[in-house]
Amino acid sequence: MIPKILFIEDHREIGGGQMNLLALLKALPRDICQPVLLCPEGELQREAVVLGLPVRTLAMPVLKNLNLSAYWQAVKEIQDIIFREQVDVVHANSLKSNLVGGVAAKLAHKPLLWHVRVLYRHPVLDVISFFLADKVLLVSQAVRQRFLPGLRRSHKMTVIYNGVDVIEYEKTPAVDIRKEYSLAPGALLVGMAGRLNAGKGFEYFVQAAELVLKVQPEACFLIVGGDFGSDGSYRRKIEKLVTGRGLKDKVIFTGFREDIIGIIKSLDVFVLSSESESFGRVLVEAMACGVPVIASRVGGIPEVVGEDSGILVERGNVLAFSQAISMLLSDKNRKVAITAQAAKRVQALFNIQTNIDSFIAQLPKDQE
Repeated sequence: MIPKILFIEDHREIGGGQMNLLALLKALPRDICQPVLLCPEGELQREAVVLGLPVRTLAMPVLKNLNLSAYWQAVKEIQDIIFREQVDVVHANSLKSNLVGGVAAKLAHKPLLWHVRVLYRHPVLDVISFFLADKVLLVSQAVRQRFLPGLRRSHKMTVIYNGVDVIEYEKTPAVDIRKEYSLAPGALLVGMAGRLNAGKGFEYFVQAAELVLKVQPEACFLIVGGDFGSDGSYRRKIEKLVTGRGLKDKVIFTGFREDIIGIIKSLDVFVLSSESESFGRVLVEAMACGVPVIASRVGGIPEVVGEDSGILVERGNVLAFSQAISMLLSDKNRKVAITAQAAKRVQALFNIQTNIDSFIAQLPKDQE
C-alpha cells in the first residue's frame, strides 16, 4: 500500500523553506508515496494547485499571545483531516506547523517528521517540538546548533540537503537583462537575489558595488526580490543607500520576479551577502546555472559553497566582497575553474534525486 503523507506548512507566502518544500512535493515519486499539502490560503496554496498537488487549506493559529481555544480548534481540524484523508505520516515544515500538527499527529497515533529549515532558536518550543517528533530533518549541519547540546547528538536528527532539478534549469533560457534595462551589450552583471528583509545584507552588496565601480565602471548590479512579509522599511533603506551613494544608474531593483533562474543565468557573478542563512538555496541555483558565487561565511553557506566551488567572505566585510567581485569579473580562468567545481558539487550533494532518496529513507520502515 502506498503511504499518504500530510505536509503541513503555516506560511501563506513562498520563501526559501516553501520553495524547497514545493520542490520536494513536485519530485516525490507517486508510486512511493502520496503527498497532500495543508496550508493557509495564499500564494503557496495557489502555486501548489498549479503544480497539480492535492491541497487542503487551514488558517494556523498565532502562537504569540496564544488563544488556547483557537489552538485546540486547529489541532482538532488537523486530526480530522488525518483521519478523513487516511494519512499515514505527518510532515511539519516549520516550528509552528510542528507544534500544531505534531500534537494532532500524536493524538491520531501517526508518525511525525519535523523539517527544521531555519537557524533561529526558540529554547522552550524547540524542546517541545523535538520530543513531539519521531524524526528531525535538518537542512544543514549548521541548523543542528539551534538545539541544546544534549539534543544535537540525538539519533532522531538527520541532515538532508535541499535539492534542485538541474535538468529543468538547463532547459530554462537566460533572460536578456541587458536589453530589458537598456544596458550596454557588454555590461558586466553582478546580482543578488532574495527577500528584501533585514538580515539579508543587501547593504553590504550596495557598498561593495560602490567600490567595484571605481575600478570597473562598466559593471551593473541587480537586486532581485520583493519585500514580502515586511513593511517595506528595509527596502526603502536600501533604496536610500543607493541614492545616497550616487548609484541609481548602476544598481537596478527588479522587484519580485518569477523568472529568477533565467535572470541568474544572465549574470556574470552572483553574490549572497546575508548575515545569516540556514542553507542558501539561491546559491545552489546559481551554481547549477554555471554562475560563480561569492557568499558570506555564515550558517549553512560553507556547506553549500565548498572552498573550491565559490568564494566565501566574512560577514559584512565589504572590502573583501568588492575584491572578490572584481577578481571574478576580470579573471576568466578562475571563473571557469570555480563554476566547473560548483557544477560537480551540485550534482553530488544538491540534486533533487539525492534529496528525494534521503527523504524517503527517513520514512518509517512500514510506511515506505
